Amino acid sequence: MNGRQLATYNLLKPNTMSLRFLLPLLLILASKSLHAQENPSPSNNIHNTNAIGEKLLEEETKKEREQAKIERQKDKEARQQEKTKRTAEKAQRKTEAKKQKNTDLKIATPTTQE
Repeated sequence: MNGRQLATYNLLKPNTMSLRFLLPLLLILASKSLHAQENPSPSNNIHNTNAIGEKLLEEETKKEREQAKIERQKDKEARQQEKTKRTAEKAQRKTEAKKQKNTDLKIATPTTQE
């Protein structure tokens, strides 16, 4: 047997020394386990608090994302309206230029009635 197997065998063999050691250890561990179930430790409360904080942070982040999305949509609509306005102004200037050109042509051409 190697060292590990020998150590395992010595712990598991039914002799009085290992039983005197293992039985109290098992009782202590069992009582601690029961105590932990009955009285949750403050560290568990910290974990619960962290979980609640994380949920609140997620909700806040989600609200911020939605707000940013709404703002981007408003900006997009404003840019579209500005573009439409510029296009309409450009078309109006073009129409006015054509009218002015036609007026200038009428003035520039002599009439044959004279």
